[in-house]
Amino acid sequence: MAEHYFDEQRAFDLFLEWKKTSDLRTLEALLQAVQPVVAGVISAKPSTACIPHRELQADCLERLSRVLAKYDPCRGRLFTYVTRATESAMVDATRLHFKFANRHVALDDFLLATLGTNGAEHAHALADIRWRVMQVRSASTCPHERAAQRWLVVNLLESGFVFRRHEAADSMSVVFGLGPRQARRLYDGTILAIRRLLLPDRRLKPVTRWQLVGTRGMALWQYRSELTTEEFSKLVFLMKNLAPAIIGAGGLSLSEVIYGPKAETALFPDKPEVKSAKSMATSSPTVFALENRRSPTPSVIPEKPRIDLSASTPVPLLAGSSQAQFGANLRDLERTHKRP
Repeated sequence: MAEHYFDEQRAFDLFLEWKKTSDLRTLEALLQAVQPVVAGVISAKPSTACIPHRELQADCLERLSRVLAKYDPCRGRLFTYVTRATESAMVDATRLHFKFANRHVALDDFLLATLGTNGAEHAHALADIRWRVMQVRSASTCPHERAAQRWLVVNLLESGFVFRRHEAADSMSVVFGLGPRQARRLYDGTILAIRRLLLPDRRLKPVTRWQLVGTRGMALWQYRSELTTEEFSKLVFLMKNLAPAIIGAGGLSLSEVIYGPKAETALFPDKPEVKSAKSMATSSPTVFALENRRSPTPSVIPEKPRIDLSASTPVPLLAGSSQAQFGANLRDLERTHKRP
């Protein structure tokens, strides 16, 4: 049974004995000796309240059983080493928990009523989402940056938004010759604008502090006192996996992040592909009806609309893998767009 306080000298003696003999009983006694440290670290982290205490403690002790062999007494105290290893195990366990929790959505009456029942309705729903995304607006006035944002939107739609922030930003840097900070700023602004377009269809629940996981999530808590519960839930949804620095230092206020800047203009004004996507989205008025009906006969799935931008030709996100291809891409883009 674990003690209620941490005896560092006794734990260090057990560590030296275990290093000499490699006895599992000695390792078990060592883990019991460091349990007060593990319990204290877990209690000090409110973001782990979503995971049962005993389960989280077991994960931390399992991690310690693997990494205690790397402890070097010459580099620091055993207490510090156990604390850092426990915090690392807690971060990994919390990330894994939310990774699987986000994949499983509770099946309620509202979700049941909005589920598609045939291929045609599913295709129309996708076309409607695609058309909404194509209404994205940008506050940037630089033609080169706007071309990069159009390229990003088209490629994210074609790939199904599977690329992460650093992957998409690095691809923009390669294709358009942007700096890393500029590419990430454009990515954050574009994704933020897309999420604002899709926000009315979301039913957001109140966000508590323990649900804010990671450095980016916890950085948003400082704005909780300035916003209502509904506005803070919108802020957390809009800023997920985006840099919190775009608020204030990035030139956007809280109201502009939630509701959008006033000086925004459409990235795709009067494009034929937008009109075709709109016609597909509006041809079936029962897509979002709160009914669950089955079609007696199979419907024909309409062909997926093709997007061919005259201002910026979409290329794969990982284009420019070789030096020759990278140079060809830049020469083509320079002929199409004039840099400021």
